[in-house]
Amino acid sequence: MEYMELTTIPANLFIFSFEGNTDMRKFKIFMKVVCFGMLCLLCGKLFRYLLIDDTASYTRIMMHELYHMESNIDVLFVGSSHCYISFVPQIADEILQKNTFNAGSASQQLDGSLAVMKEAVKYHDIERIYLDVYYNIALKDPYKERSDLTDTYILSDYTKPSLHKIDYLLSASSKEYYVNSFILARRNWKKLFDPEYISEVCEKKADDGYQDYDYEYVATDNETYMGKGYVANRSVMTEGAYWISNPFPSINEDTMSDDWKNSLSEIIDFCHDQEIELILVSTPMPNFRLKCVGNYDDYITYINEFIEGTDVKYYDFNLCRETYIPHHDGAFADNNHLNCYSAEIFTEVFSKFFAGQISEEELFYDSYEEKLQHLPEDVYGIVVEENKENYFITITPVSTAPLDEITCQVIRKPDNGTPIEAPNAEPLTEIPYPEGEHGTFEIITYLEGEEVNHVFVEYGMEDKVA
Repeated sequence: MEYMELTTIPANLFIFSFEGNTDMRKFKIFMKVVCFGMLCLLCGKLFRYLLIDDTASYTRIMMHELYHMESNIDVLFVGSSHCYISFVPQIADEILQKNTFNAGSASQQLDGSLAVMKEAVKYHDIERIYLDVYYNIALKDPYKERSDLTDTYILSDYTKPSLHKIDYLLSASSKEYYVNSFILARRNWKKLFDPEYISEVCEKKADDGYQDYDYEYVATDNETYMGKGYVANRSVMTEGAYWISNPFPSINEDTMSDDWKNSLSEIIDFCHDQEIELILVSTPMPNFRLKCVGNYDDYITYINEFIEGTDVKYYDFNLCRETYIPHHDGAFADNNHLNCYSAEIFTEVFSKFFAGQISEEELFYDSYEEKLQHLPEDVYGIVVEENKENYFITITPVSTAPLDEITCQVIRKPDNGTPIEAPNAEPLTEIPYPEGEHGTFEIITYLEGEEVNHVFVEYGMEDKVA
């Protein structure tokens, strides 16, 4: 009996000790993992501070305001630069009698639009979302083929950690970019060995303007952040100065990304599940761009067919009658975006329409082609294509006028030489220049003898930007 007691007690003690050591080892391993994770997080924040210069980011301020706005956001504008440069919340607030917010960001693709919607609904009771569906976003590369993720990081860098943020980044590209997506400093790691760059970044980030999310801190000569996500662009396009070196890509359903279509479906489903009214819109663009695309009505038709059977509506403000929204060259900042002066007009008309103060019949044409038919014949700009192998340029008018009513005067100005007026400088003809010569073509386009376009185009250059 004594023997049994002596052998039983030590055995129990031994088992207890063994189990205790196992628990302790697990605890130590757990703590090591936690400490390692915290160290990685702290190092990541440090290197992000040192290596990522976001001192000029509008989106950083916009997302900060989205998260910290004291009053509820009722209406959300979402989309690419067409969104943040076109919708003025302060004007929309007054007319719609709602608190509106502009959550646009540069080149924002639809997966990014969905990501910012998901962030907004966590902090605000959103009633309605206006999603700008700029046609060129639909023509972007599939997500897994993205090699430049700037438009993704512009937004994701300032969204708070969450499972849907992880999902957004994982689906935004192929796995070879995951490191850059989750470890921000990795994108700019070479600057780690540039003390001058690091010193400059730290100095800018130490500024009170950066720390306090000051609007003026990110202002430039032409752009100013105005609050609630809106950026005012004060650039004014010179009348008759539109030209490009290559035609804009035409709209073709076969070239529209399946990822774009899938994201739009996800957005529709998300808003339906959240009981949010979703309205698709397109903001005004210059006639030069729309006419150059050549088949813009096909895009309008496709969007309407896509949303058929849903409770979503689509309004394209490129179909607005010119008496409501100006379409002259000076109404735009470039060949794509409204400037701030026209953005104010557009936002007022937009808001009055959705407030029921302007009817759909009053405001819109049925198609873009119908709109063009009601406008006087005009030359909106020119396409100047350079053949560098055979040393000539061709000029193609972007116009609603007959070609035989359009003439061109072309003056070749070599960098080192006397200007020479080109003979036979009619549209669509080949206008030569000597091999190896660099210079500028001055091109003046006339419609029935009246000057309508006047541009200067470099030629013979290795890199040429329109």
